[in-house]
Amino acid sequence: MLPSGSILSTTATQLHINLSTAAENEKLSVYKTTTDSMINMLYETSLNEIPKAAIEMLEKDIREMISGLRSANSKGIDQIRSYLEKAQVKSTLALSMFDRKEEEMSKTRLENRYEALLECRAKLENARDYLAPLIST
Repeated sequence: MLPSGSILSTTATQLHINLSTAAENEKLSVYKTTTDSMINMLYETSLNEIPKAAIEMLEKDIREMISGLRSANSKGIDQIRSYLEKAQVKSTLALSMFDRKEEEMSKTRLENRYEALLECRAKLENARDYLAPLIST
């Protein structure tokens, strides 16, 4: 079940697509739009100030997309899944940089979280670029 208010579930709702019954092309469309939204969020928010809850949502949505791609057969799906898996690893790493008290976070942890989120964004961009040609218009 998708978390309420997640980027993925919001996108699916906006596009009127039920991911559990959608055709592969519809799912890919939702995933592409979702990665666009994730990338935009990571550009619009200071990566040093992004809240833990936003990173948790990002990581969970990426995991859901990876799971949803397991049954996809389109050419290039393996590469998309690989980029998403790398983005998930980086989002998980960014989450691990949070201390119990965020204001006490060391400079090194902030720098590591920033770098992890930069790399996560780059992998999401790669996945989006591979998704775009698969979606028939």
